[in-house]
Amino acid sequence: MATPYVPPNTTGTREVVLKQNDTAPKLQLTLRDGNGDLKNLIGSTANICGRHKLTRELKITGSATVTGTTGLIEYQWQASDTDTAGIYEIEVEITYPDSTVETFPSGSYIQLRVIGDISKPHHFHGGGGGGHHGGGGGY
Repeated sequence: MATPYVPPNTTGTREVVLKQNDTAPKLQLTLRDGNGDLKNLIGSTANICGRHKLTRELKITGSATVTGTTGLIEYQWQASDTDTAGIYEIEVEITYPDSTVETFPSGSYIQLRVIGDISKPHHFHGGGGGGHHGGGGGY
């Protein structure tokens, strides 16, 4: 599921997996302080930055929605974020009302794996009118 718990000062990698060109589900992160308490983000803003893991090319930038005292950050993927298969390192920068900045996670990155999409032919040829799956059951 694409809703990892991302505590500050984490050293483990969190992974989100999407298919190429997918923009759902949203990235949802719950931010907590060093004691495990929900971060109070009232009046704060959040920006998402992501780069390709190997080339270090900046690929993903955008504003995220911040939900007050719940520590919840939501980012709606854009088509350009997931149009290229690969592994990306993501971080969230929070700007607090007093203009201080904190980056999550602080000891690593959130890993986004964009898996290549299988080309979908425009016409399907299958037996007996079963739609896209050639007469079998659906997905």
